[in-house]
Amino acid sequence: MGRFAQLVREAFHDMQKLDGDVVEVYKNPTGQELMLLFKNSYDSGVRVGIDKRGDLYAWMEDYLHSDVSRRFNLKFALRFEYTKGRDTIFLSSGETKKNFIKSVNKRVLNRLKNTFPLVKKIETSTRPFESVYEYK
Repeated sequence: MGRFAQLVREAFHDMQKLDGDVVEVYKNPTGQELMLLFKNSYDSGVRVGIDKRGDLYAWMEDYLHSDVSRRFNLKFALRFEYTKGRDTIFLSSGETKKNFIKSVNKRVLNRLKNTFPLVKKIETSTRPFESVYEYK
């Protein structure tokens, strides 16, 4: 995909106050926007939500999916957590392999891989700990 197509897809979604702090949410973020989120987060991590249309939303890991969803009026089909430089993206607590299989498609998998190029696998973060997808 060319740079122009990426610019058309990505968008700054919104910035609002949450618990006294300003929270920025990016829709289909660019690498530069992710680097800004990594830099500003406590542990170089981001939280990610994917809606039913396959759009990806990212923000600093310091804020829960439920708080961002409620404050920004977003509904997520899937919720993830990712830490910069890691090869694994984790389904957030409460997400199951069954929900992942039901909600994911090739477009979503490609979007995750393009957004987080180091990712080789997707795993659950709660019991039963299991791998739900591996990129070839």
